[in-house]
Amino acid sequence: MSEKWIDVSAHNGVINWPKVRASGIAGAIIRAGYGNSISQQDKQFTANISGAVKAGLRVAIYYFSYADSVQDALKEWTVCKQIIGPYKAHILFVAEDYEYDSCNYYRKIHGAAPSNTLINQMVNAFLGAVKTDGYTGVLYTNNDYRRNIFSAATLAAWDVWLADYTGGPDASCAIQQTGSTGHVDGIGGNVDMDTVIKTYGSAPQPAPVKTAAKPSNTTVNIYYRVRIGDRWLPEVRDLTDFAGLPGKAITDVAVRVSTGSVKYRVHVKGGAWLPYVTGCNINDRRSGYAGDGRPIDAVEIYYYTPASIRPVKRAKYRVAPVGGGYWPWQLDNQKTNGQDGYAGSFGHTIDRLQICIE
Repeated sequence: MSEKWIDVSAHNGVINWPKVRASGIAGAIIRAGYGNSISQQDKQFTANISGAVKAGLRVAIYYFSYADSVQDALKEWTVCKQIIGPYKAHILFVAEDYEYDSCNYYRKIHGAAPSNTLINQMVNAFLGAVKTDGYTGVLYTNNDYRRNIFSAATLAAWDVWLADYTGGPDASCAIQQTGSTGHVDGIGGNVDMDTVIKTYGSAPQPAPVKTAAKPSNTTVNIYYRVRIGDRWLPEVRDLTDFAGLPGKAITDVAVRVSTGSVKYRVHVKGGAWLPYVTGCNINDRRSGYAGDGRPIDAVEIYYYTPASIRPVKRAKYRVAPVGGGYWPWQLDNQKTNGQDGYAGSFGHTIDRLQICIE
């Protein structure tokens, strides 16, 4: 009998797992991280897996690969195993996610796309190590990669988690990812939905009933810093100062909070919005900060309030253009009461940033 699951990562923010369970979701495939460094552990992994298990959901793992060699793929598994090891008794399977961004990263590093042979070798090395270490291996793929990248031998070797949003799966699979715009109680915004066709383990047990702790109105501090050219400036807390140097265009931004989590992104002058970031690590160019070295003209910041804090809080922030005064305050990504959903003005680079959580 198939079951209704979801797959989640830090991009889904803080999740209320009891509400997810109450909505009828049976399990969750949780991102442990990506890449070959322990610093690339998913920022919400610990909260997600502990919360899901406590709520009575079954859990599995996925790991996003940026490997560029068989040795690198094995290093990624070593990191993944370190992250998930404490939860091994609860984990029903481990899936490797190798797809378009994986190939794009290889192309960026090596100047050309990886061969199909190398991709198959890397995936089989990772999942082979998964199996050797006592986990069930699953290959995440879509119909494009199923038809054109992965060999018949690779597809036959592992349970397949197939991304296919067109109704029933186009090929036999153990799990089908059925969409990316699902809505589930306890999760803000869209979430990936899955149908688990194969039976993994026993049925989930109901979560024990506990009296919920009364949410508190905890003070949340936000810490942020910016880069000017090739130099990161000192970190600023709340509104004790501003981040930036008057007259010098900001090129990159890093943000973290004391409680809860944030997602943020920047718009580069003459360009577009860069992807959302949830981490804060100036040495991690993938997800540790927002920016790519080009002058920034707008910033968007969104704060996820944990269930333990009420009332719900928001990121309040503003920027100043180079040589000018501050523009109005912005709350999260709201577009009411004259707000734009972001702070800044396209075409006008910024040199100062202030943020608080209220």
